[in-house]
Amino acid sequence: AYRFVTLERGDIKSVVSATGLLEPVTTVAVGTQVSGIIDEILVDFNDSVEQGQVVARLDTTLLGIAVRESQANLDRMQAEYDKAKRGFDRFSTLADDGVASESDLDATRDALKVAKANLSASQVNLERAQQNLAYATITTPIAGVVVERNVDVGQTVAASLQAPQLLL
Repeated sequence: AYRFVTLERGDIKSVVSATGLLEPVTTVAVGTQVSGIIDEILVDFNDSVEQGQVVARLDTTLLGIAVRESQANLDRMQAEYDKAKRGFDRFSTLADDGVASESDLDATRDALKVAKANLSASQVNLERAQQNLAYATITTPIAGVVVERNVDVGQTVAASLQAPQLLL
């Protein structure tokens, strides 16, 4: 069945009214684990973000210096370990030949253990510095919409016992 009508121009209206409070299902405070100056903010209020998206960056000058310093310290500790290893190997051979005393061999063995421990500590310090540098790039843990921004470019954030909230 067909119905024929005269064609007319006009507006189509659909109105929905409601009262209440609109709230997000989940809110996540996005912060930083390291202190520094906000170098770049890549999102603003009402921006949609994906999980893992970079939303801000801290100035990495001092963090990069800390990585280079830790690398130099690791290189120094590696050289000290190599020196201690050569000394121990030399005294071990001399002790086997009956030329070096047992106490000298013990001293070089202890020096080698200390050098090895220092080398391990330096490696851990380098890993910490590299991780802190990585923390200067702030990403979102979930997808969503930015509902609050608490910092501006150039602002200093101090991460102490509690991470400062940059975005919500």
